[in-house]
Amino acid sequence: MAEKLIKALVIKVDSKSEPGGIEYKWDSLTSRMPTFTKNIITPAIGVDKEGKSEVNIGAIVSGMPTVFARSNLFLNALNAITDKTAEVDGLLGFYKSLVDEWRGFISCLALNYQDIEVKRIHLAYSDGKKLTETENIYEPKGAFGNVLFERKPLWCDQTLSSNSAKIPFIDVVRYNGQVVGGTSPESFLFTSVSYQLSEKEPFVNFKNRSFTDPLNSDLQPEQLNTLYGYVKFLNNNIERFRLQFEGLSDLLKPRYDNINGNLQDWLKEMETFAQKKGFKIKEQIPEVTKFENPFSILFNHSTELYGCNGVIYNDSREPGVIPFDPKNLLLAEGTELAQIVFWKGRKSECKFSAKSFYLYPAGRNKGRERVF
Repeated sequence: MAEKLIKALVIKVDSKSEPGGIEYKWDSLTSRMPTFTKNIITPAIGVDKEGKSEVNIGAIVSGMPTVFARSNLFLNALNAITDKTAEVDGLLGFYKSLVDEWRGFISCLALNYQDIEVKRIHLAYSDGKKLTETENIYEPKGAFGNVLFERKPLWCDQTLSSNSAKIPFIDVVRYNGQVVGGTSPESFLFTSVSYQLSEKEPFVNFKNRSFTDPLNSDLQPEQLNTLYGYVKFLNNNIERFRLQFEGLSDLLKPRYDNINGNLQDWLKEMETFAQKKGFKIKEQIPEVTKFENPFSILFNHSTELYGCNGVIYNDSREPGVIPFDPKNLLLAEGTELAQIVFWKGRKSECKFSAKSFYLYPAGRNKGRERVF
């Protein structure tokens, strides 16, 4: 008896790449999925003169029944768009816009990190029970964790001992109090569906109010220096981050070849941007300290120094030193500097030897006074 072939009715694809299914039989699309997704037919996407979408094209993409669909879309986009300058349409056009949004999200971390908040949410039932034991199987956190199925170990803290409970988690990222996205072990970051930005920043697309690559805007030299330094720092930490997942099976181990290539291309685009603007990049890395392990490996950078009795060291092995963050040494807004004047002939009357501060010479004025 011949097997009855069936076709997909919801998703329209090019007939040449449409995989036929067999009734009452499960068939894996693993090997054919890349070709299948690239040939999904979507409505035309309107763009402006600069090639930027004028509408929320995320609204036309559906059919992915999982709460992790958004993070999966960003992973697919980073794997599919290896040439940002290539002309694409349909689903690949959507993917290209996601890569642009992904870059904008990273730019927000680099340029406005002080307005970023990160909160870790463990995807487990609040009563601490398993799926078969809990009284509320539909509680969102636990239910979301269940949707990961066999991929659950990938979303857990890899530094925990083998006998510790492995609970998947997601770090929710807020910008100026608004949830804008989260972390993913596969794409690093992904944005939420419905966020709307009103900030006038180079990484904000003023038309659809979403993140965008700031190279599309009038980026200032100091901003480019910071962005370049941060992206280079991020790219250099990918291998350390990847090693966190070495203990997983080969099917679960994430691959970052395309992300690495995307970041390298982005750095080259920044160099080209600087050349056209006529200035030289002087890279600097922002002090980002918002993320917990393992994403701290990727995103966090802190220049920690050590002090003791008024002396600053960069080595923690010095005796009696106390660690501090140099950015906390910045004077508060409205602070006024004092000027201490020693009149000639009266210096011996100023007995500062017993005081708990030091004076260093800053210059010399003409006349009878010396300014310290």
